[in-house]
Amino acid sequence: VPSLYLLQDATELIAVFGEPLVRGLYSKVWSLRQSALSRMAEVLPSLGGDGRAVVHATCQAVSRCTSDKMVQVELMSMALFSVLFTLPAVGALPGKEWLGLTQSMTASWVGKLGHHNPRVREAVSDALLAVCRLPQCGPHNIAAELLKPISATDATNARLMIGRLSLLHTFLSDFPQELSEHAKEAMRAIKTGLSSASADVRTKATEVAQQLHRIIGDLSTMSDFLSDLNPATRDALLITLQTDDQGYSPPRPPPSRVQAQHNQHQEKRSGGSKAHHRRSS
Repeated sequence: VPSLYLLQDATELIAVFGEPLVRGLYSKVWSLRQSALSRMAEVLPSLGGDGRAVVHATCQAVSRCTSDKMVQVELMSMALFSVLFTLPAVGALPGKEWLGLTQSMTASWVGKLGHHNPRVREAVSDALLAVCRLPQCGPHNIAAELLKPISATDATNARLMIGRLSLLHTFLSDFPQELSEHAKEAMRAIKTGLSSASADVRTKATEVAQQLHRIIGDLSTMSDFLSDLNPATRDALLITLQTDDQGYSPPRPPPSRVQAQHNQHQEKRSGGSKAHHRRSS
């Protein structure tokens, strides 16, 4: 059981959630931490009092678990964060205050876009987008964190690269005007992906480049951004982008077995009708 000394930094948490739940949150036993977070998520919608204090305390609880080694605890903390967004107080909190509460979590969550557990990857992506969609926050600060240069080691991590590029693609789709201000940084991330040894990473980077091109709308600007890329890779991408400009649509998938049989039947009927017409004439 955590001592009161350990709980001295949890005054806000105790005031909102009570000491028993906070002791569980601070426990060394992972199942007790998970249980405390689960119970917090249950009571959160019905908490009265100061909405600002509730938001602060909830973010503190979630932040404490961002580095937890147990996936079950991580996921439950993300579930608690998701419940928080059902409260009206979330929309009333000023943007700077929100960003201060989530700054440390943002860096951790971006790093977890390459987590080995797909549920964690999805949860952190959802959390980052939830903050971006708050009108008082917007995507700029999280986009800046997402688009920071990554280490050479991280660049070889295909799962992390795909996770980061996938979220960038969503940002470009959902916040095109705001992300246009981060075009140079976005292209740097794309070029890192295009230089990857992983075909899946290169494919995702190409998709992101296409989305960025739709926002910029200028092939010459994209070409300038790509000037320091491997010439073969650059030329192949520019051809893809030029094809997009021409309104190219991908080929239709092959027909199903039933559709193929129907087509063959129609062709036979058409051929028989033509032969009959020739004999008649």
